Amino acid sequence: MSGTALLLWQIEQDNPSDQVLRLILCAVLGLALFLSLTVMAESHAFNKTKRAITNTLGVLLLVLCWFILAPIEAETSIIRYSFLVVAFHLLVSFAPKTTTEAFWEYNKQLFLRILT
Repeated sequence: MSGTALLLWQIEQDNPSDQVLRLILCAVLGLALFLSLTVMAESHAFNKTKRAITNTLGVLLLVLCWFILAPIEAETSIIRYSFLVVAFHLLVSFAPKTTTEAFWEYNKQLFLRILT
């Protein structure tokens, strides 16, 4: 939601800010990252302490992404961001399950829920 609000505000600006654009990109990454962390915590029945540690590590990873995307105009930052988007979205399908059978069953259910 914060990424959407920042994007709407950024559109109205005459000269876009590099920092706001990086913040929007990190918010997009954070959506997939925290979805996968939440699903992983639920499937492995993490207690409150483990969930807090997991969420803290997620925030630290997003802060690292903020610095990785430093010069947003550079082609390398765009490539890095693309790889991070793919990796975090794939993490949603890998994070909750540990066995091969559970992995395929989870992804089948996820796919069917998207279709219906």
